[in-house]
Amino acid sequence: MNSDYFQDFKDYTSKNTNLVMVMIIFSIGIINLFYGEKMQLSNGFGADGVIYGNWARDFFGTVFKPGDYQIFKRIFPSAFVHFSLCILRIPLSDINIIKGFEIYNFVLLLITVYTLGLITDYLNFSNKGKWLAFTGFFLNFIYLKHMLYIPVISDVSAFTFGTLLLYFYLKKNRIALLIVMIIGTFSWPIFIFGAMILLLFPTEDIIPAKTPNHYNIIFSILIVAGAFGYIYYRHFIQGIIRSNIGHNPINESVIALSIGFCLTYLFFGLKNILDSGSLYQIGSWIKRDNMKYILIGLFLGFLFTCIVIVTLAASTKIPGGVGRLWTKLYVFFDHLLIAPVARPFYPVVPHISCFGPLIILTIFLWKQIARTIHQYGNGLTLFMTAHFILTTMPSSRQLLNFFPFFVIFTVKAFEEFRFKASYYWFIAIISLLYSKVWLRINVTDTESSLLNPLGNKYIMNYFLYNNDFAYIAHTFIVIITIIVFYFVFSNKIFSED
Repeated sequence: MNSDYFQDFKDYTSKNTNLVMVMIIFSIGIINLFYGEKMQLSNGFGADGVIYGNWARDFFGTVFKPGDYQIFKRIFPSAFVHFSLCILRIPLSDINIIKGFEIYNFVLLLITVYTLGLITDYLNFSNKGKWLAFTGFFLNFIYLKHMLYIPVISDVSAFTFGTLLLYFYLKKNRIALLIVMIIGTFSWPIFIFGAMILLLFPTEDIIPAKTPNHYNIIFSILIVAGAFGYIYYRHFIQGIIRSNIGHNPINESVIALSIGFCLTYLFFGLKNILDSGSLYQIGSWIKRDNMKYILIGLFLGFLFTCIVIVTLAASTKIPGGVGRLWTKLYVFFDHLLIAPVARPFYPVVPHISCFGPLIILTIFLWKQIARTIHQYGNGLTLFMTAHFILTTMPSSRQLLNFFPFFVIFTVKAFEEFRFKASYYWFIAIISLLYSKVWLRINVTDTESSLLNPLGNKYIMNYFLYNNDFAYIAHTFIVIITIIVFYFVFSNKIFSED
């Protein structure tokens, strides 16, 4: 009798995988709303959440305050919470604002998992592939601990809109892409640049072509040389030792190893993703039926850039518009190239620790992933190239807007090897362990401090701030996991390359 019930349950989940995935995220969300562990800092708002909370409390008074120009920042989640509470005539108190963000994030995550099901259906994933994609999306520290622990953030918005961006790109729905791009930009400002690429260059069937004259290697070398030049100028000439105030400083004793690993990571990653012959054929970019979208996109991009420059120039926070603009550019490139050389293996260890061991498969399968991406056209190739460069940043949460792309195409490449179900279970179990769902983050008041990593279990997993002991521990675990994954999966993955 029990075996019959089990078989019926197994058959139901196999036939209704998408619904079961939604039900799991719904259940986790409900439990988290009522019983989940929450951030205690700043009355529950956290660090950045204080800003978002102020926007939600007094939207017009803070966002449109002269001289601040917050309108070009992550205002959409706060605006949604603000107007929702106002429409429902609910007081804009701290507890109501925080609860408003929790419900907003809860709904977005349901949209995310539902869209994930649509994507996996469109790409004809097997049930095993669907669950592996679910594992990559949700069985990780970023979802199970970070997103659920800190409600007043825009990270969930970036994650959801990134997933929607991928779906509408695959479906060639440019109107929906444009809408997602606009909303996403006011949730995650860097969102506009990637979305614009996909909007201008839609998916198309590309026949793989050989890259002429080793252009992929030449461009990879040029980018790596530029990266080294920036690191050398900022650190060795200007003496910059950290990417931002409070971030971990560069460890001078191992800086050669840190720089060498970072530049090697960049070169081999770019070498594969740029190895597409159609990238270097002008005719594949300029097509009659696409020209009007390209012209419109260029105009919008130019207009947006002008508005941002004028806004920065008019800002009162840093005297001198040009100085403020250069400061913003330095901050961005310091995050991109100074932060990853603060410690050895920085472009890899934080992402595997935060997003889970599926990222190890992304590394193993990167050549196959790149080939798959090339088949969807130059737009996706350019999008993934630009965002691969951004993966040098050790702050994994900054990658949430394009993280869904990496998960989906990793699973698509993995599916080609037709592994048995036991391998998928193995990845899911290791992912669950990596998620630290078992870790209680909140500690006693005497230990808890954002500026005291030794006593803060959340900061222990935030790699821009965690201490050396925490980083060494994470690095050791990641290296062991990579070795285990190599022996488990190498027979098929590397023998069939």
